[in-house]
Amino acid sequence: MRAGFLAGAAFAIGAIAGTFVIAPIVNRQPQTVVPQAAVPPTDPFQNARTKGDAAMDAGRCEDAVAAYERALSIRFDAGTATDLGICQRQLGRREQAVAAFEFVTLKEPSHWQARYNLTAMLLELGRVDEARKSFEILKTQRPNDDTLRVLEQTLAKHP
Repeated sequence: MRAGFLAGAAFAIGAIAGTFVIAPIVNRQPQTVVPQAAVPPTDPFQNARTKGDAAMDAGRCEDAVAAYERALSIRFDAGTATDLGICQRQLGRREQAVAAFEFVTLKEPSHWQARYNLTAMLLELGRVDEARKSFEILKTQRPNDDTLRVLEQTLAKHP
């Protein structure tokens, strides 16, 4: 009797183990993979632009110039090109600064910050007639802007 009981108990334990332990492992169905939110690829332009901004804020204009040039080699952006010109000016590369500002005003004539910086650079270089022409364009873009007063006063000092 005892052997029968043990055999029955072994069978019951085997059945339970087979049903609840082994079968789920052996008969596992492939699970559906739930896609996670895709991580957007890093934008090389934006990475370079951000590095340029950080370098410019830290006063490291050489690093900023390199980063802005790298960004602009990917795509044109008027703000980035204007910041490149500002850094060139701070480094004493005045002709390169003028070229940067002129390039922006050619690509995006309505970009008033580049026009403002171009006018200031032309004045700094003593190119007063060109500065006056540039200022007239700027004045039509921003007719009631008080920030233009300094440029206007400086131009008035030149005959």
